[in-house]
Amino acid sequence: TIVSGLARLRGPSGCVDRSFRARVTGRSIASVAFYVDGELVKRFTGARASYSIKVRPRGLGFGRHRVVARVTFLAASGTPARRLPLTFRRCAQATVTPRFTG
Repeated sequence: TIVSGLARLRGPSGCVDRSFRARVTGRSIASVAFYVDGELVKRFTGARASYSIKVRPRGLGFGRHRVVARVTFLAASGTPARRLPLTFRRCAQATVTPRFTG
């Protein structure tokens, strides 16, 4: 029997302030490449239970950002490569009221 490829990208959506893991799980995966805002961050090859990267929003500007996982499957699965997008926003820091010290 031929097992078709399957992949799912998990991570937070909405407003994010702290570091998080973007994780791809599935079956018949040959390789995964992670891109953040169009730049290649990490590429994995070979069979694993899951593929993940740590995204640090504080190194990015405020506003919307996109993590894309490009997944290629084993040739035997007959499944074409897929792009799995994840969009999040880096939240603005809460304003701190200055304290009167004098």
